[in-house]
Amino acid sequence: MSYLLLLIIPLLVVIYQQHIEKNIYCSDPDYAYILNGLNINMHKLPLYCDHPGVPLTIFSAAGIRLTYWLHEKSADIQTDVLLHPAYYEIRLQLMLFFLIVAVTLFSGYGIYKKSKNLNLAIASQSAPFLFSTSLTISSVSFMPDAMLIIILQLFILLIIQYGVKKINNEDTTKELWLFPILSGLALSVKLIVLPILLLPILFIGFNIKKLVKFFSITALSFIIFTLPVIKQYPYMFNWFLSLFTHSGIYGGGSTTIINPDTYYKNIIFIISNNNLMTVFMILSLVWLIYFYYLKRTGRNHYNTFVFKLFFYSIITQIVSILIVSKSFDGKSYYLIVTYALTALTFIIACVLISMQFRFRNHLIQLIFLSSLMVFCILVNLKNYKVDFLGQSMTKIECDELQKFLENNSEYNIVTNASYSLNKNYALLFGLAFSRVHENRLMQLYPKAYFYNVIPEKFTNWYKEVPINSMFKNNKMLLVDRYLSDQEEANFIKNGYAVKLLFSNRIKAVYELANYKFETGNYEVLIKDKIKKIYSDKKWLNAIREKSLQKGISLDSMVYLDAKWMIDTYGK
Repeated sequence: MSYLLLLIIPLLVVIYQQHIEKNIYCSDPDYAYILNGLNINMHKLPLYCDHPGVPLTIFSAAGIRLTYWLHEKSADIQTDVLLHPAYYEIRLQLMLFFLIVAVTLFSGYGIYKKSKNLNLAIASQSAPFLFSTSLTISSVSFMPDAMLIIILQLFILLIIQYGVKKINNEDTTKELWLFPILSGLALSVKLIVLPILLLPILFIGFNIKKLVKFFSITALSFIIFTLPVIKQYPYMFNWFLSLFTHSGIYGGGSTTIINPDTYYKNIIFIISNNNLMTVFMILSLVWLIYFYYLKRTGRNHYNTFVFKLFFYSIITQIVSILIVSKSFDGKSYYLIVTYALTALTFIIACVLISMQFRFRNHLIQLIFLSSLMVFCILVNLKNYKVDFLGQSMTKIECDELQKFLENNSEYNIVTNASYSLNKNYALLFGLAFSRVHENRLMQLYPKAYFYNVIPEKFTNWYKEVPINSMFKNNKMLLVDRYLSDQEEANFIKNGYAVKLLFSNRIKAVYELANYKFETGNYEVLIKDKIKKIYSDKKWLNAIREKSLQKGISLDSMVYLDAKWMIDTYGK
């Protein structure tokens, strides 16, 4: 019966996942992993290794193959995935989600079996999910940060098993082997997990022989889990180096380790905008001082190893914040490891309190645990609502856009933005990091057009195309992202009329027209502008002065001015 209670956290996570809205075509970074997984299925090496995220690519390859086997298909695997990317994306998300749930259940079982403490097992299961960001990412995303939930569950399981064995003076050789293996796996998923390596390293201390063994096994584990991208190692390690030596995100910015102004602002932002995390940190620091005072005065009833684990956990939590702050750009999922370490630290503090005040009655522990869970939910309730409703709003807005486009099929459509939740752009994003599927995409989607804002170029996939070829009835639609004032002015300057046809919170659709392509219409516009000039005495007098300065007739000057207005502003 007790084991059934370990289903509580997994079931709550499943219930949340079933009710949250799930968007499709999540291009960044999901499609980089999806199309690199497709590479493997085509017996091509994956190219994407920035996070590095290789285990997710391997998972993608296996998930794509399984999905392809199980559903009705009418084409080869490459064509099927490229024609129905959302079908595969949704199933890959679900596979990863249920793996997270399964590992959560396994972790709780392992902790309960070793510690014989059901409350500790349930609290440990909940640690990665106490913060809304972690719960949402694990529910709707196919990205390394979701896979980190699995790593964190296994890490917490390993820490508690190690702690129980140390308290009972049992052999910990197995854990000292598993720590570096798990660390190598963690680093092959995402470098942001670096702080969790600190805990086993701190336990090892200054034992050179054990440290060499730890780092050697970690390095070997990392190599094994990243073997599919071994040819990308030079690029990968240059990228790792740039992350350390440059102050900006993704290894950009100035060639300094940190930018002091940005760095300290990021620390303040993280602390001030994560209420639950900050409350936990403050309480942990207060308890640290209290427990240390008890130890110094000889009045402690807790195990000294647990106190040491608590102290080391606080250190890793602080280090995690310091690492994230280096290149933090406001995305809360960068803090997933920090959140888990915060929860772990708080759970260890609760264990110390239980030891100190001798809460051996499981009912008291249950009341304490229930109070903790209710407290976490209440403090974090606003964030849960924001994430939940934000997903729902985005889904509604995407559906509104799709209906609008279906009702305006007379246009050629040009996608102009990342984060667009748009099929074509999601495939383009994945193509940028896989580089295998361009020819097939051009065959399957010959009229998939894109606008690259930075060089102001129009492309069919990566092939630059003249803008004239994309007009249908002298018009086309720019879809998905609001144009800046400068971008809109550039279109007008080049002789195009820009008109906003549809918009909501995150989506925008512009009609782009070029009246010069239809001479009759163009001349009509010029004639209308000439009439307006002659009817406006102030405007006409200004042009008369200009005509005298240039030595040409008034009628010619009026015509040139009208033509310039149409060419520049399209109206």
